[in-house]
Amino acid sequence: NIIGEVSSVVSHSFRLFGNIFGGFMIVTIVSSLVKFVAIPIGLLAFFGLFAGLVQAFVFTMLAITYIGQKA
Repeated sequence: NIIGEVSSVVSHSFRLFGNIFGGFMIVTIVSSLVKFVAIPIGLLAFFGLFAGLVQAFVFTMLAITYIGQKA
């Protein structure tokens, strides 16, 4: 039973880390690709905001799922 409790927390943590890392990599790759053409600050802000919204959504859905399974 203890392993089940710990594994859900660890799984949630890894998924959140993956989402944050993925958003960072998208912003890094896009900024490195477009720095030779132009520096679109609005585009980078959009990707940062989009990645943050996706992270918040995934984190919320996973938290709701884990809490729902416990009830």
